[in-house]
Amino acid sequence: MGAYGIVRFYGKVEPESVREWAYKLRVDKIVDVESIELTKKNCEYFAALLLNESVDTPRLILAVLTIDRVILIGRKVLRR
Repeated sequence: MGAYGIVRFYGKVEPESVREWAYKLRVDKIVDVESIELTKKNCEYFAALLLNESVDTPRLILAVLTIDRVILIGRKVLRR
């Protein structure tokens, strides 16, 4: 929902840029990007999906790298 809100707030989503972004993220390996009818509403949904999926990997890596520190902080807080 957050990614869709960001896309709606930005408001300048164009079919060409969404299609270009999909090719850069190699979505065409999974879905036939050319067959997607990129109306304004579909562009917003597709852009939100691409945005969400592009930030998932770095978010996962950050979570894995910091989980031990979060657990230590949690233990300290619970001991009080």
